[in-house]
Amino acid sequence: MELIKPKALKAGDTIAVIAPSSNFERDRLLDGIAALEHAGFKIIYRDDIFAKDRYLAGPDARRTDELIQYLKDPTISAVMCARGGYGAQRIASELNLKKLKASPKWVIGYSDVTVLLNLIRNQLGWMTVYGPTVAGHFGSKSPRENMEWLLRLTTQSRPLGAVPTREAIVVKPGFASGRVAGGCLTLVQMGIGTPYDVQTDNAVLFLEDRGEKLYEIDRMLQHLKHAGKLNKVKGIVFGSMLLHPQEADKNHELIPLLQDVLSDFEGPVIANFPAGHIDPFMPLPLGVMSTLNTDPLEWNFTEAACS
Repeated sequence: MELIKPKALKAGDTIAVIAPSSNFERDRLLDGIAALEHAGFKIIYRDDIFAKDRYLAGPDARRTDELIQYLKDPTISAVMCARGGYGAQRIASELNLKKLKASPKWVIGYSDVTVLLNLIRNQLGWMTVYGPTVAGHFGSKSPRENMEWLLRLTTQSRPLGAVPTREAIVVKPGFASGRVAGGCLTLVQMGIGTPYDVQTDNAVLFLEDRGEKLYEIDRMLQHLKHAGKLNKVKGIVFGSMLLHPQEADKNHELIPLLQDVLSDFEGPVIANFPAGHIDPFMPLPLGVMSTLNTDPLEWNFTEAACS
């Protein structure tokens, strides 16, 4: 499917904030909104965004309607998620976006939002962004890089070029070229066989997660392998992989585990890339071309994310 890109953002553009997953603290969202307004954007959101239904940001119907409303709205330039958590799977089954008449816009989120980013990518062909959330990454205490990196991606009609890899670790050496794909490992694995299945052919696959134990990471990667999802992957980038608190003393075992599980993978693999459940958070445009090289260590985005 042809990659459809949004226009570059500019001062005065309208960003809609949605909550498709878990609920959140009101003050954290308002803090993040203030930061985006300071950057020059007009921010809108529905009054019912603060709704709570158990661990969700309101009932499924509310969250579904909110998403569709802003995807269709021609005055909206970008849709950003308040947070991740859980709940996107519950509304994904109700969405059929193929007949949606909407102009392409930026859709940005992470973690649980992996589901929606890949559903939109699969059904509409839009470039989507695995990136920071309004309530989680743009408050007064958030690192300035979160905003700087987001603006670098969304406001410039040229490729990102080389992105920060100074803390990254080479798991397997090599060189690869492919389209960026992926998201949260748990959701990528759970999405196999669904409408939000990640398209991994000829991809540089990004994976990250939080709170999993080593055996759970092993199990999910084995599932990807056995389902054939890694057969045509060109390279793999692991972002933040914060282990379960019970295994906080086993972080040093992660790289050997990845080397073991991916011993038969032929492309380059790196870990500890600054994206995912971490600050600062480098936003990743899903669908654009990139090259991954381990000598010198560089992930280079060679295609612009916007038109």
